Amino acid sequence: YSTFDFLELLEKWPEIVGKLSQVTSPLKIKQGTLFIVTKHPSYSEHLSFLSEEIKKKIVEAFPALGPVVKKLAFITQEGHFAPRA
Repeated sequence: YSTFDFLELLEKWPEIVGKLSQVTSPLKIKQGTLFIVTKHPSYSEHLSFLSEEIKKKIVEAFPALGPVVKKLAFITQEGHFAPRA
């Protein structure tokens, strides 16, 4: 895990969550939790139902994260997805 490159997770995010990658993004891993920022609370709720499947896909793509990511948490921040000027 110490050599894990978070940018690789960002790059593979569309493969992990599909079209939801347009309105969600992994933010950080802290104390066994992968924090995911979403554009709207409804996306957070939808992803929460898919948590186990998402964790499974993450571990398949990044086996080193298996013992690290214990749960997912969601943060709604619409501005994160606003077009940059």
